[in-house]
Amino acid sequence: IPFTVLMRVLTNFVISGLRIRYPSLCTSTLLLGSGADAEVIRQRASLGKLKGIRIYNQVPAFQSPKEMREKLPDLLTPKTDLVFLVDRNLSTNTIMEAVRICSERNKALKVLFPRFLTLYNPYSSGDMVDGIPIVHFSPPEFINNDRKMRRYISVTIASVSAVVVAPLMFIISIASATAS
Repeated sequence: IPFTVLMRVLTNFVISGLRIRYPSLCTSTLLLGSGADAEVIRQRASLGKLKGIRIYNQVPAFQSPKEMREKLPDLLTPKTDLVFLVDRNLSTNTIMEAVRICSERNKALKVLFPRFLTLYNPYSSGDMVDGIPIVHFSPPEFINNDRKMRRYISVTIASVSAVVVAPLMFIISIASATAS
């Protein structure tokens, strides 16, 4: 257990350092919203406290499903990995339209939604950011840079460990064979 905790801390430290050095490893995020909640999200992201989220553009949230249908698709460029929808006054229909549009374009979506327990979606999970309830909707084809990076680091560390430990194990096996 202590080794697992140590490896997790080390992995988070390495990933954070890589994100600072290589901003392209961060999740390129479109922030839809304005006001105090959006400012909290923007500040936390700029301080690196939102696990690799880098906000590249901020636009006021679209207030109706029709407006969402007309304007959001144009903002979902290949550069966009994640959409962060932050507006407490949006209707459920408007939010679900954003979910549909992002899902069709294979983009992840995080939504500030105080009534998030009323939603059920197999691709969603809840979270809190400074007391702000957030729902995360993963795209159907789940793309997660953190998962890929952690897997790469784990395989690299395991491979290096195996190469380093193999000679030691060989010496121990020869020593135990000659001792008996």
